[in-house]
Amino acid sequence: MTAPNSDRKNALEWGVFALGALLVAATVGCLVFEWVRQGNGAPPAPTVRLGTAEPRDGVFAVPVTVENKGGSTAEGVRVEVTLVRPGEPEERASFTVAFLPGDGTREGWVTFSTDPADGRLEGRAVGYEQP
Repeated sequence: MTAPNSDRKNALEWGVFALGALLVAATVGCLVFEWVRQGNGAPPAPTVRLGTAEPRDGVFAVPVTVENKGGSTAEGVRVEVTLVRPGEPEERASFTVAFLPGDGTREGWVTFSTDPADGRLEGRAVGYEQP
């Protein structure tokens, strides 16, 4: 009689090995993909989108969306919104976004004492810091 060969792997062992190798390869692939996609070194590029004004407690609140189209994080993003009306002085409102990740979005609100429907709203990111 010959002794069974204990060095040979059965089908279950090969299946577990293949599944483990596949999971490790998929994880490494995802990490490399994210590193290439976000590690492009592109500087922050904050952009501002303005929503429709809503009356609230005697003021007009305007929703503001700040989006970073760059690959790097921006800190202390200063957002300014100006209400321009013909023949009237400009009215300004602002706020600061503490942390805006690359390809990230944050939302805020600004308020005006007069109805923005009578004029034109302009929003922009005034400045930011790179961490």
